[in-house]
Amino acid sequence: MRATLIVLFIIAMLTSTTQTFKHIYVKWVEPTNSVLDEFKNEVESDISNAKNLDELVILYQAAQANVKTYEANSENPVIEYRNKSDTEPYESELKIKKEIENREFDKNQLYKLWFYWSCGMITLFVGIFTFKNINNWLGLSGIIVGFTEMLSWTSPLFHTRLLSQQFEYLLNYKLVFSIITWLLLITIWLFIEKRDLLTKNG
Repeated sequence: MRATLIVLFIIAMLTSTTQTFKHIYVKWVEPTNSVLDEFKNEVESDISNAKNLDELVILYQAAQANVKTYEANSENPVIEYRNKSDTEPYESELKIKKEIENREFDKNQLYKLWFYWSCGMITLFVGIFTFKNINNWLGLSGIIVGFTEMLSWTSPLFHTRLLSQQFEYLLNYKLVFSIITWLLLITIWLFIEKRDLLTKNG
């Protein structure tokens, strides 16, 4: 069991540390400006400046109104579906809709992060209790499952889109939970070393 725990600890520490560093990079180091920013049209600038979903909804309502006005005029040409993403007023409507979907996705991911990471932490502590009081291997299984869940849901965010308010919230919590996971790893390992549990349990 000693060799197994050492290997698992090293893998978990490597994963947790690198993930934490990546979150720090995205939050404070990664460049967010582009030379193309000055070429944004009005709608793209409005999307960038929208602080929350409510402001995006207002933009989307205006874009939809423009589409309805366009379609209500029989003199305007009918735009084929495949060309709508490059033709106004459909282009603006689709861009705003896509940004709303992105931000709602980040918001949902935040809920999942809270739930699954918490489940992982609960499983971890159940595993520790089981390891100490019931059965070593059963407890170890719980510890592995707990840390695996926690590390999985604090995995780095890869993105090629706007750093919205929802994305910032998700990134912040991933960073906080990643640091907590890292500290729990160190604390549990020091506890095991202090109590000499590796030697006692082979």
